[in-house]
Amino acid sequence: MREIVFAIQQIGPYHHARFQALAKEMQVLIIETRPNDTTYSWETEFPNAIYKRVTYSKNIGTLKQYLLSKTVFICGWYDKEMLNILLAATLVKAKRILISDSRAADAERIWWKEIVKSLVLKFYHGALVAGKESEVYLRQLNFLKPVGKPWDVVDEKLWKPAIGITKENYWVFPARLVEKKNHAFFLSAFAQAIEKVENPPKLFLCGDGPLQLELEILVDELDIGHLVEFKGFVHTSEMIPLMQLAQWMVLPSIYDQWGLVVNEALAAETPVLISDNCGAKELIVKGENGYVFNDHNLLEILTKLMDRKHTFMGQPIKVPSGFRLEDFVGACKNLTLS
Repeated sequence: MREIVFAIQQIGPYHHARFQALAKEMQVLIIETRPNDTTYSWETEFPNAIYKRVTYSKNIGTLKQYLLSKTVFICGWYDKEMLNILLAATLVKAKRILISDSRAADAERIWWKEIVKSLVLKFYHGALVAGKESEVYLRQLNFLKPVGKPWDVVDEKLWKPAIGITKENYWVFPARLVEKKNHAFFLSAFAQAIEKVENPPKLFLCGDGPLQLELEILVDELDIGHLVEFKGFVHTSEMIPLMQLAQWMVLPSIYDQWGLVVNEALAAETPVLISDNCGAKELIVKGENGYVFNDHNLLEILTKLMDRKHTFMGQPIKVPSGFRLEDFVGACKNLTLS
């Protein structure tokens, strides 16, 4: 059985689902560079794992042993740990695949950093990316090697609701309480929209972060505390039924390389309202599984969606083909064999 290695910072529930699926067809070893990171409060222990996991070692000799005769997927550009793994993989002539969600629109691009990225890319034999914009960015950096997708997927079976489930009158906004998720802008529009409709939905903010107090004050100022609930970090087991019963999932980020909660919502058969600044917008088919908004039309769309006369009525909600768990497995196999 062919062996494959993934170097990532930390295994979370999303990664576990992917690696479990892949390990059914290949031998999978995960090197965690920051297994004790506390940025996310998610689960990190998986006793049912059928893949192997080890903690990153600074010793080049140890890394070389892990990587010899393997295909190595390396997540990240500049982390020193990832660069060391890239070096070790190059020394043992392992096949090297970059994992990247980066898009040209994510930040102001500085010319000399782009040159450095182009040079780093020369050490890779291929790349695994989130979607179209990530692939386009690599091509702009003159990367001509094979590019596969998707990297960002979820286990649809885990999120699929029971047949005949009835949606409840609430929306869910699952995101860390940080600047880029654009909570303040959305809450202000939400406050205006609920004044125009009868029986407005509740809004559940699912996430923790440094802006908690600031956003709580804003909710009070907007006088929408009766409709907005801060749920804190919500673990996957609790998030699944919450997402399944929601009328809408919203992601209004100022920028988001992808936005995996979109995959989760669609898998849970919940339509999505997403900012045009998010990479995952390519999953949305207008009028079929959601809507993409910009800064100028959010209030108009919110008002229509809250008005029962404009309740979302489209085709069955689903994750588009090409962005499912089996597609991730296929992409990894193709990049390994190509």
